[in-house]
Amino acid sequence: NIGDRYRFAMAQINLGNLYNRKGEPAAATPFYELAAEMLEEIEPDGYPIATLFFDLGEMWRDLGDLAKSERFHRKALVLRRNQGNETGVAASLNGMGRLYLARGEIKQARSGFEEAISISQRVGIPKEKWLAGVGLAETEEADGDFPLALRRQKEAVQYHEDFLDAVQQDRIARIKAEFESETKEREAKLYQLENVRLKEEVERRKKAEAALVQAQKLESLGLMAGGMAHDFNNLLHCVQGYLELAMNSLPEGHEAIENISFANAAAHRASILAGQMLTYSGGRKYELKSKDLGAWFNTNLAFLQAAVGKQTEIIWAKPHLDSPFVILADEDQFFQMMMNLALNGKEAGASRLVFELTQRDLREEKSSFEEFTGESLQEGPYVLLRVKDDGAGMEEDLVQRIFDPFFSTKFTGRGLGLAAVLGIIRGHQGGVRVQSQSPGGTVFEIVFPLSPVDVFSKPSPKVPGEGAAFSQEGRKENSSINTGSKDGSPTTILVIDDEEAVCTLLKAHLESDGFSVLTAPNGAEGIDLFRANSQRIGLVLLDLTMPGLSGRETWDGLKELSPEIPIVLSSGYDRERALADFPKSVPLLSKPYSGTFLLQFLRSVLGGRFTS
Repeated sequence: NIGDRYRFAMAQINLGNLYNRKGEPAAATPFYELAAEMLEEIEPDGYPIATLFFDLGEMWRDLGDLAKSERFHRKALVLRRNQGNETGVAASLNGMGRLYLARGEIKQARSGFEEAISISQRVGIPKEKWLAGVGLAETEEADGDFPLALRRQKEAVQYHEDFLDAVQQDRIARIKAEFESETKEREAKLYQLENVRLKEEVERRKKAEAALVQAQKLESLGLMAGGMAHDFNNLLHCVQGYLELAMNSLPEGHEAIENISFANAAAHRASILAGQMLTYSGGRKYELKSKDLGAWFNTNLAFLQAAVGKQTEIIWAKPHLDSPFVILADEDQFFQMMMNLALNGKEAGASRLVFELTQRDLREEKSSFEEFTGESLQEGPYVLLRVKDDGAGMEEDLVQRIFDPFFSTKFTGRGLGLAAVLGIIRGHQGGVRVQSQSPGGTVFEIVFPLSPVDVFSKPSPKVPGEGAAFSQEGRKENSSINTGSKDGSPTTILVIDDEEAVCTLLKAHLESDGFSVLTAPNGAEGIDLFRANSQRIGLVLLDLTMPGLSGRETWDGLKELSPEIPIVLSSGYDRERALADFPKSVPLLSKPYSGTFLLQFLRSVLGGRFTS
């Protein structure tokens, strides 16, 4: 277990520090070296091991083993240079300079101290600059250049004065901060004694302001996520489309087909990831259906237990009430939320994870559930889901950050799980509050509006091409459908898209299936092209995001020329956002989509079989 080994390495360092403070460096070095050996396997590029190498270099130099000292100092210097840790680099150069000076290697010692001074002057490290100055003076003295050594010594004295000034300024700043902190604490106590109710009002206002900031932050995140998802989907549309064209151009059984399939699968996973970005900000629309949470736990408890493993026991505290705990929820998103909460408890080191359900009528405590979501909750009955673990727990400052995207107390690359949980809660008009102490564990309390009756929403239409992979067979199965007009000529489709690569891709897909294609790079040219060729254009494929005329303005202009012309919209945004300004019955292709689904969808529109 990497976590256990890391903790064991830290314990070895603490033992070494204990002996070092007692003035027994020889006894400390075995513990340090064992820790270094373990950290080289676990975290070879980290700051802790660089510091440990430096300390070992200093200790072995003091103990007289200059060869070992040089080995550890060189390792520390290389790591710190790679990390961009210029303070550490300056310290390592001073350590190397002392080592060279002890061996009488004057040239190398001088070079190390001079570089340390240069870095310290540039970055502003008065302590290392002073130590390098002293070392440089001793180097010149060892070289026999006494006038230069005297001048270096005077410079070192000035460096030392600068260092003392910096220390004094830092001490003054700390004293000032402590004084201001004590003053504020005394004022707070007097304020509390003088007017408790006023203080409570101030606290409520602070929470409201924090909730507003959180809402604004999540709104900005939602805009960013939507924009990034749109741009990624446009790019992925071209990637998947051209991969499909490449596959369709190959004979059956060609050795490249498998590689193209793998590439398409990776691009498809990327499109799913782009869609999930909206979940983190609560910006995704859900398919809400009535769900009894008690029945849900009875059905899915085994899945949660399998996900966290045997080291963490999941306990389902069945409610005492006979009435069902019904809420409106999206099945997939609710399952993702519960899975993320369970895995969060496991990673906190919990041996027990307890899930409980109760009913709560939110009144005075309503605001405490709004702090993280930044959205107001209505008064009324709620289902309260409590998730309690006995893990490591957190300090208050960490609790305030746990829902921030990519914030994690674990290793780099984590931190989206609880951000997704918050987005799902917001998407279900819920609230959350967190209580934690270290040690002691963490409690998540999540509320959802209680649904008194079963209400089933109509599922959203399946977006053509969404979740589908292309194949050579898909094109063959649909190739027999007629794409011509009544007079026998090919149906002409007008493609309006500002991305030249997308126009070229769509033209290739459509023409390969018998359609005739016209393309325009923007709305204005598209309307002009339609006006000149309206008699032979049977359908328009319109991108929604273009320079100049907007998608809606272009749609209006085309409908003014020909109210009956079928227009299929195309967008890299999610369906709800894309159709915000259009009638809900307008056909929409959400990028990325495969050529096979494109052709199926356009035929359904041309045949009058499209339903929203």
